[in-house]
Amino acid sequence: MFESIGKMFGKSSSSAKVAKSRLQLVVARERAGIPESKLNQLKSDLYGVISQYFEIDQDSLEIEILNRNGESALTVNTSVNRISR
Repeated sequence: MFESIGKMFGKSSSSAKVAKSRLQLVVARERAGIPESKLNQLKSDLYGVISQYFEIDQDSLEIEILNRNGESALTVNTSVNRISR
């Protein structure tokens, strides 16, 4: 989450950090037992809901499943182009 905030304010991320983040997402998804197809459906559904309120780019929508101390957390990050009226 903090990486996304850093990106928003111009802080660049090295390719190693990006790769590590992607690998963590894959590992977390596997541990949570969520198939890739379900994750893609979730992303599509979230895009539909969020786009009712904000104009966003579907490609910028990021979903993360974090596992810490045996508990999972879902985070959704996206850039907002403007608020829909």
